[in-house]
Amino acid sequence: MIKKCSKCETAFNCQNESRGCWCEEVQLSTRQLDYLKENYENCLCPNCLKEFETFSKLPE
Repeated sequence: MIKKCSKCETAFNCQNESRGCWCEEVQLSTRQLDYLKENYENCLCPNCLKEFETFSKLPE
């Protein structure tokens, strides 16, 4: 399924309905996942999600 990134609006392929989606390889904490759910309406593209994984430092 083609989706549009909630952050940068880039189109990307999403397979969240089935196992094996690229996003399963991104390691996020429960706090990071909660933040994403609260601040974005839908999925992020591979670049934005990877950037969030790498550079996101949420306050304790």
